[in-house]
Amino acid sequence: MLNNKSEYYSYADYDKPSFVNLAIKATKEFDLGKGIAMPLSLNFVHNAATKNTDFFGKDFLVAGISFGY
Repeated sequence: MLNNKSEYYSYADYDKPSFVNLAIKATKEFDLGKGIAMPLSLNFVHNAATKNTDFFGKDFLVAGISFGY
């Protein structure tokens, strides 16, 4: 988001451009044989709205795993 006009965060400065959430995602799929795949993902998320995320911090690392055939 390039501005805070949507007012998602109550502490926003609506007159300045800002990035609320930025994320980078990496995925890798492993073939386990017999048509079974195991995709892995790793996300790095940065939330610039510090007043709403003081308890958790601004940076988050999220991992995911699933199975499919």
